Parts: sequence; structure tokens; C-alpha cells
Amino acid sequence: MQEEFYQSLATLKLSQYIGYIAEDLVMALAKNGTLHKMMHLPAKGKQVAQTFNRAIIPESVFSLQNSSGHGIDFFAELVPPPPNQWITLDVKATMRKTFSNWGTPRTPGLSEVQKDAVKNLYSHVQDSMRAFNDGNPYNLTKEQYAALRRFDRHYQIAREAKTSCVTAYELKLGMTEGFQLATNQKYPSMMVLKEIK
Repeated sequence: MQEEFYQSLATLKLSQYIGYIAEDLVMALAKNGTLHKMMHLPAKGKQVAQTFNRAIIPESVFSLQNSSGHGIDFFAELVPPPPNQWITLDVKATMRKTFSNWGTPRTPGLSEVQKDAVKNLYSHVQDSMRAFNDGNPYNLTKEQYAALRRFDRHYQIAREAKTSCVTAYELKLGMTEGFQLATNQKYPSMMVLKEIK
């Protein structure tokens, strides 16, 4: 029984480690301006997936995580047009020796909180702005705080107009045993977007 406990603990730690590696990879690709060229929209059957077609402003990229590690994996502004549009990603990763030629990575599911992604994002935006001058548990820079204030203004305007200024996606990453981004015939880079509605 003790061996089973340590085995499940090791599996949990490996899963968390893979998640951290995936989140760091996504942030690095976004900051160097190449993430949008590597993310793909899901494809059915034996079709090559289409690339996500909206560029991300590299300087706008950050995660919004509090000191306990809860929060938003990825938040950034998209290159206009249209102006004042943001994207949030919940990064999920899985590791395999190989992926089938036409397969899509299967990752852990979203939690109940993550399923209402825009509400979750806005909750963390509000919490982080309120706490900015009171301990700053989200470790925001002044630039990030200003970006969140600007987002908040546009979020309120969009809400009053019954539209949205943010799109939420689950980003499923397939990784090899060497912690590299996997590929196959369907996905030239195994980063698959699924809109969270």
C-alpha cells in the first residue's frame, strides 16, 4: 500500500512538472512572437489542422497567478484589428512516447471553475487589482497592473454592449518524453486550441 502511495505521488508530481514546462513553453513562444503560428484549431479525420490566425502582442503576455499558484495560465492582447481584444489560455499538457499520425492529444479535463473561463479570468483580474497595493499576491508589475486596468475598462464597455472583448481557449499540448513539443501529420506542432464557451 505504501508503494502505491509513492507511485501515485510520483505520478502527480510528474504531471505538475509537465504542466509547468508546458506553461513556460507557451509563455516563451508568445513573448518571442511565434506562438500564434504554432497553435492549431482542431481538425477532424485525416486533415492537416489550420493555424490560429491572430497574432499576439508579445509585450502584453503574462500569467495571472496568486501566491498559492491559482489563477490564469496565460493572458494577452491580440494584434488589431479589431482593437481591444484579448485571449486567455488554460494550458493542459500530456506526455507520450509517440502520438498516432492523425491523433489529437488527450489532456486532463477542465475543472468546474475553468469551464467558466471568462468569469474565472475576470475574478482574478479584480482580485489582483484590489490587492496590488496590499501585498501584491499576484506579483504584478506596474505595467501589468496598467494593462489590467485597461482590460477592465474595455471589459465593462463590452459587457454593457452585450459583446465580449476576450476569448477563452483550452490549449492542449502533446509533449515527447524528452519534454519537447510533439508533432504528427495532423499537427505540425501539437498545440491544439479548443474554445471554452
